[in-house]
Amino acid sequence: MELVTVHVVPVVRGWKIEAEGSSLPTLLRESKEEALHVAHMMARRSDRKGQSSIVVHDEGGKVESSFPPPSDDTDDA
Repeated sequence: MELVTVHVVPVVRGWKIEAEGSSLPTLLRESKEEALHVAHMMARRSDRKGQSSIVVHDEGGKVESSFPPPSDDTDDA
């Protein structure tokens, strides 16, 4: 499958999760923790080889952190 970068971005009423270059929908979550959980699931499902990444942005839009998703095969839906 293709490489996907999942962005986690703060918005007025929570956190936006969107997959760059993907047909996956943009999602919103109330907390950063929830958003990161969803981002991990999206990245794992889009590329089982661990080549996808997650980029977390701060309120100014700058990159706060960037990392690959966990490589386990658990689905925490």
